[in-house]
Amino acid sequence: MASNLLLDNKEILRYMGISLQKADSRTLSLIEECKKEIENYLQPRYALLRFPLQINQNNITISDLTFYSSDLAKNLSSCEEVYMFAATIGPQVDMMIKRYQKLNMAKSVVFNAVAITAIEAYCDFINDQIKNQAALEGKKLKPRYSPGYGDCPLEVQKPFLKLLNAERLCGIVLSEGDLMIPEKSVTAFAGIYK
Repeated sequence: MASNLLLDNKEILRYMGISLQKADSRTLSLIEECKKEIENYLQPRYALLRFPLQINQNNITISDLTFYSSDLAKNLSSCEEVYMFAATIGPQVDMMIKRYQKLNMAKSVVFNAVAITAIEAYCDFINDQIKNQAALEGKKLKPRYSPGYGDCPLEVQKPFLKLLNAERLCGIVLSEGDLMIPEKSVTAFAGIYK
C-alpha cells in the first residue's frame, strides 16, 4: 500500500509554498530523494466505522458523541449516515522529520512536505474505498471534513478517536493540546447520502 501512494510533485511543492514553475533542479532532486526515502518509514494504518447520523439545529449526534458545528452540519446536510475514520502514516515519519531538523533543515522542509502529501494521498485512498462502497449501495459520499476546520471543535478529537478505538488500531494518541501523535495523522467525517 505504501508504495502505491501517489506523491505528486506539484502537491509537495504546494506544501512548500513553491510553484512547479519556480522549483529549481536541486529542489526537484531533493523531492525525489525524499519520496524514495519515505517509503522506508511509512506505516499506514486506519480505523473506519459507519454510524447513523442525526442533525438538530446544528447539533450533530453520532453514536454517543454530540457536539455543535454549523459548518459540519451544512457539509452533512441530507445525510442519514456518516463514516468516521482516523488515518496515520506512522511515527517513524515524525522521527525522521525531527532528525532532519537537526541535521539538514532544507531536507527537513522537503521531507515534511512529502509526508503531508503522503497522509493526504492515504486519506484519498480511504475516501475512494468508502466512496466505492457507497456507490455499490446506490449512494454518494460528501467531501470529508475534519475536526478543527471551520467551527467544528478540535475537542471532538478525543471522543472521536475513542469511538474508533484509534489508539489500539492505529497507534494514534492525543497530546494535551488535542493534537494527534503521530503528527501525520488525520481524522475525518464523510457523510453518505442518496
